[in-house]
Amino acid sequence: MAWSASHCPVFVALAFLLAPRVADACSMEPDEGYQVSAIWADAIHADGVLAWHVRDQDGDASDVLARVRFDIEGSEGTLTAVPTGVASEAFVVWRPVGALQTGAYEARVTIPATSYQPEYSLTDPFEVLPASSGALQIGELAPELGASPFVDEEGARVCCTITEDVCGQGRELEFCQSQTRVQLAGLAYEVPIQGATQYAITRYFAGEYDDEPEVWARWSAVSPEPLPLPIQSEEEEYCVRIEVMDLRDESVTKLQSCVPHEPLQLWTEDNDLEAFVDSECGGSQAYWEESGEPFDRAQGQGKRI
Repeated sequence: MAWSASHCPVFVALAFLLAPRVADACSMEPDEGYQVSAIWADAIHADGVLAWHVRDQDGDASDVLARVRFDIEGSEGTLTAVPTGVASEAFVVWRPVGALQTGAYEARVTIPATSYQPEYSLTDPFEVLPASSGALQIGELAPELGASPFVDEEGARVCCTITEDVCGQGRELEFCQSQTRVQLAGLAYEVPIQGATQYAITRYFAGEYDDEPEVWARWSAVSPEPLPLPIQSEEEEYCVRIEVMDLRDESVTKLQSCVPHEPLQLWTEDNDLEAFVDSECGGSQAYWEESGEPFDRAQGQGKRI
């Protein structure tokens, strides 16, 4: 299986994005409001479902069904919120009451008012196909071990703080750069799912499998070429686990496959700290993050504090 660092995760068929409108150039907008992305294509099957990925910019999507309205023109259905594992995100699934009739429909999502904009809504058209959606076809995992596109930052960090003027108010931003970066090993794999993938979400794990997922593991729309999972410690074998949820009935299938340990020649190299200071610090004094002492350009990379 060929793979490269150019692989990146994508949502499948993002039909529309609802996001807060841009306010005047000199308004300090709070972090509030919702971003809603449809994850179906232009059509669904008569026995299919509609699903949206929702992100609450306030940081808590648990009450999304009480605040955001999801309506399907001319059809009755039930709404369910499926947690992603991240508090600010959820999937909202609309399931029709009985099979849908074929034809053209519209989905309407209404975003509640915030402190800087009134309530508003957008519609997204879709077609209902007469065919059955069929079962998900889930195959076997076949991971391969190799270098991943992930780079880990190590060593002491040099930082600088700059002040940005926003509408007459100063806002401090800190930028930091570590002394070295290390190429991580990774497990590459293909998602072994075929069929009605628009009704599926997945999440991925590395390391020993247990009942509690790692913090970073979250449900997401199916990606045809997911990023390789990074390996950060030497083990006798390296395993990938995938969980697949069918949004039509919320059933979950668990897959696991492991590969034996192989020596990996991963590179380590120094970052150019002087170049970082020149490009990011804008003339402000750079300093070592841990000690707070000034960064000495004369000693450059060799001075570790």
